[in-house]
Amino acid sequence: MKLSLADARKLLRLGRGEKLPSSQFNNALSALLLEEEVLQILPKGSRKTYYVRNQATLDDFLYNRFNVSNLSLYVETLEKEDLLRADLARQVGDTKIRSVRSFKGFCVNSYQPLESMFNGKPFVVSPVEGSYLFISDFESFVPDQEITIVGMENPENFRYIRQQAYLFNNITPLFVCRYPQTQSKDLVRWLAAIPNPYLHFGDFDPAGLNVFSNEYFPYLAGKAHYFVPDDIEEWLNRGSRERYDKQSFNLSPECLELPEVQKLVGLIRKHKRGLDQEVFIRFE
Repeated sequence: MKLSLADARKLLRLGRGEKLPSSQFNNALSALLLEEEVLQILPKGSRKTYYVRNQATLDDFLYNRFNVSNLSLYVETLEKEDLLRADLARQVGDTKIRSVRSFKGFCVNSYQPLESMFNGKPFVVSPVEGSYLFISDFESFVPDQEITIVGMENPENFRYIRQQAYLFNNITPLFVCRYPQTQSKDLVRWLAAIPNPYLHFGDFDPAGLNVFSNEYFPYLAGKAHYFVPDDIEEWLNRGSRERYDKQSFNLSPECLELPEVQKLVGLIRKHKRGLDQEVFIRFE
C-alpha cells in the first residue's frame, strides 16, 4: 500500500487535531490505522468520527509503514506543480508514487540562425541540418518579436524545413512541432504567452483545419492564422477524394471568420478532395 496525497492530507489534518468522518477514509487504510491504534473512534449516533489522540503514535506509524518522516513535507512535495523525480526520491523515497513528466516542452527548428533570449541570456537557434532543439524550460524561451512561429503539424515537414523554405520567403520563421509531446499543452501555453504571430501549417483537409480550430485558435485568437499556399487550388485538384468523403468540418464560427480559412474550406468543398502537407516538401 502507498500513501496517496489525498490520504496524506487527511492524516495531516488529523495530526493537527481535527476530527474527520470515517466515510472520508478508504477501508484498507482506516482498518490498518485502527489496528495499530493510531485512530480513535468518536461515535456520533449511527456515524463514526476519527481522531488522533497521540501525534507520536501517528508519526511512528507513518515512518514504519510508509517511510514518511515528515508528513507536512510529504504533502508539500506531492502538491508541487513542477514536481521532479529527484524531489520524490529525496523527500518521499518513491519516484513512482506520482506520475511526473520528465520531458516537458517541445521541439524547435530553423534553417537560419535566429536570435532569442533563453533563461535571461542571449540564445541563437541554429540547429544543424538533421537535428532539432528540444526546449524544456519553455517559459524562459523568448524569440525575437520579428519572428513568426510556424507550427508544423506533421513530423516529416518539421524534419525537412529547408526543403520548404521557398514557401516562407516573406517571413522569418521559427518552426515548432508538438510531437513527440502530443498529449501535453506546453506548446500552446508558450504560444499564448509570447507576442509573436503564429502560422499553422497542417494538412489541407477537414481534419487538419479541425485541429487548428479546436486545439490552437481558441487560445491564440488575434494572432493565429492557417497557412495556405498561393497555388493550393492546383494541388488540391490532385488530392484524395477518399479523404474528403471520410472527414467532416468541425470549425468554430470565429475560426471561419479568417479569410484564409474561408478560402480553403471553399476550395476543399469545390474539389471534394483533401491534401497532405508533405506534398510541399521539395528535394530537387
